[in-house]
Amino acid sequence: SQCRAWQFSKTVNELKALNVSAVVTNVFPSGGQKIIGIMSGTVHVKPEEGGNIYLPGCMAEHLTSMAGMFSAADQSKLTAWIKAGVTSSSGTVTEPFSIWTKFPSARYFVHYVSGCTVVESYYQSIRCPLQILLIGDPLACPWLPKARIVIKGVEMETVAGVLNLSAELQGDHKYDYRKYQFLLDGKVVGNDRILKLDTASMNEGSHIIRAVAYSAGYVRKQVFGEQRIVVKK
Repeated sequence: SQCRAWQFSKTVNELKALNVSAVVTNVFPSGGQKIIGIMSGTVHVKPEEGGNIYLPGCMAEHLTSMAGMFSAADQSKLTAWIKAGVTSSSGTVTEPFSIWTKFPSARYFVHYVSGCTVVESYYQSIRCPLQILLIGDPLACPWLPKARIVIKGVEMETVAGVLNLSAELQGDHKYDYRKYQFLLDGKVVGNDRILKLDTASMNEGSHIIRAVAYSAGYVRKQVFGEQRIVVKK
């Protein structure tokens, strides 16, 4: 992993500022340790020897030439991490040479901790992705603030007349979300946390109301809630 070792110390400091612990070490984690990510550089890995150490959402890889070449058996494959319980991994499918831009940079974890998904973090940290194979759950997002939306104003599923709707955020991180939007059957009908919906202008039958809340900041996170209604005239 020498081609990107220069990234590690700075990234450790960035993660510390985000209240996340990271270390640069030559010792594989084991025992009671729980980890959310590993970046290493070695020909052979045995992720299962660490035991049950991988937290949900963990990304781990071992920068090497053949992690994604399944026709060559002389180096460990990226799938070894998935088999051991890791959520996502990556590896090259052709010889990448020692060019750091072809692999995830250490700042992958800064994006991840900031609330990005696995695939968003990869996208922002791999400058030259043409030889890389990404596997696992692309939408894993363990640092997404936990919140949910409840749509108020619908007393019964079958409705008529005017509905006075509101989006109520619930959860420990509800104040992380500042912007709202209402959608009716996938089309935007309001950009506030309240909505007056006149069902007289709607077709009879089933409709889906969705309320979405967006977070402020550089990484836009969102939560949504849905309510089914049946319009009667």
